[in-house]
Amino acid sequence: MLQEMISASGMTSEEYWNTYEKYNVKRLLLLDKLYNTIINNGIRSGKLEKTNSTTFSPQSEYKNYVDNIIEQYVKQSKISINDKYKDMFKDFTVN
Repeated sequence: MLQEMISASGMTSEEYWNTYEKYNVKRLLLLDKLYNTIINNGIRSGKLEKTNSTTFSPQSEYKNYVDNIIEQYVKQSKISINDKYKDMFKDFTVN
C-alpha cells in the first residue's frame, strides 16, 4: 500500500524517504521538543506535578495542559495575508 501511495504521488521511493519522510521526522521532533518544553515550564511554574509515571492519568493531565497552552497561543495569534497574495485567498474561508 505504501508503494502504491508513493507511485501515485509521482515520487520515487528514494524521494519519498529522503524528502517527504525526512520532513515528517523533523516536524515530529520539533513537536516533541515543544511538548517537553511546555511540560517542563508547567512543572517549574508549579502548574504541573513532576511524575515519572507513564500511566494514563498523569499523561492525560500533561496532554490537556499542552493542548490548553497551544490553544491559548492560537486564540491570541493574529494572521494576515500579504497584499500581493490576497487575490489567491479571496474565496478561502475558515470554519
